[in-house]
Amino acid sequence: MKITFRIALLVSLVSSSLAAGTAEDALNKLRNSSDNEAAKAELLQEVRKDPKALSLALGEAFNKNNSTVHRCALADVISRTGDERAQKALAGLLKGAESDLSICVAQYSGENKNEHALDALSDNVEGFLYGADKGLAEKDLKKKIAAINSIWAMGEIGAPKVMDKLQSFYNSSDEVLRINIIFSMGKLKTKKVVPYLQKLAENENETDGVRSAAAEILEKVEKRGK
Repeated sequence: MKITFRIALLVSLVSSSLAAGTAEDALNKLRNSSDNEAAKAELLQEVRKDPKALSLALGEAFNKNNSTVHRCALADVISRTGDERAQKALAGLLKGAESDLSICVAQYSGENKNEHALDALSDNVEGFLYGADKGLAEKDLKKKIAAINSIWAMGEIGAPKVMDKLQSFYNSSDEVLRINIIFSMGKLKTKKVVPYLQKLAENENETDGVRSAAAEILEKVEKRGK
């Protein structure tokens, strides 16, 4: 019995060591080439099956000494796991992230419908709008892109509270953000969308671009409902 137990323990330790090594190998490949899709696929396979590999990848993603490009590649992989722990961690990574990192993590949050990221996405938009109101944020194009990506992601996630959030952003937004808000609203499955878009499409005080976008999305929403 003791011999059998020792063999089983040895096999377990060796397997664990090999798994860690495989994850580290994939991480090394990704460090050398952050757009290496094969390395991403290899790492994704590892983090899905091994919590230690996921911890390793998360540690690198949160490490500010790593390049933004590498951290974005890791966020892409981690987000695709669909793992609850991973999604919560990425929401934390997005919270207060610098603009470059916010741009990509917001995108991946939308692509993988990470509801845990909704508050951080909302903060991105509110932070930009606050800065724009103070005459600051418009000077930072990256913050604006992060805000636009966040608006897009909120529509992709489509949680019930998203409509109210997007409405609250609307009046403080410029034409570019308003059009993105309209397109994001068009993805939501809520009865509030139709009357709101109708109002925008008929509002003569709105720009032609906004009214056109509202009319276009309204038509799509109404067709979808039939």
